Amino acid sequence: MGLPANATTGVKYNFEEDGSPQIKSLPPQILATFKRAIPSFSVTHIPTALPWYKEVLGFAVVGAADAGRAELHRAEPGARKGEGGVSLYLRKAAADEPVPKGSLWIEVDSVDNLYAELSYKMEKYAQDLSNYFPPHHFGSSKILAKPRNTSWGQREMTCVDAGGNSIVFFQVL
Repeated sequence: MGLPANATTGVKYNFEEDGSPQIKSLPPQILATFKRAIPSFSVTHIPTALPWYKEVLGFAVVGAADAGRAELHRAEPGARKGEGGVSLYLRKAAADEPVPKGSLWIEVDSVDNLYAELSYKMEKYAQDLSNYFPPHHFGSSKILAKPRNTSWGQREMTCVDAGGNSIVFFQVL
């Protein structure tokens, strides 16, 4: 994939005897600024995936979710709209293709506080076996283990959604 026909890099080439280019001037200046990166997880069914992200992980849906995609955001406490926090896209996987599993690392200020928050919510919304239609169903989504210190100087815990996508929450020690 090259540059568009009307683009110029300002780079001048001399070609060696073997045909390889030799750059004779500096590359172009950076003209675009990266504004943000939004990770995306593939899921089999958006409406089934949303309760875990909303009710347990605390994400809010941005705009309107539909059968094909949902944009989620969890803001920092007290942040103004559009400032701080983490965004995530959920996208419906194509029916004829295997659903790829993703991984996302999110730095937090306290893994232990987050663990307490998520554990409380999981317990709060635990299925009542007497209720055939529970108000909140998270499928196989879960917290894999209590927070632990790693040999590389982080404290972390991992959560997995029903589709097998993992989110590692960590803090640097």
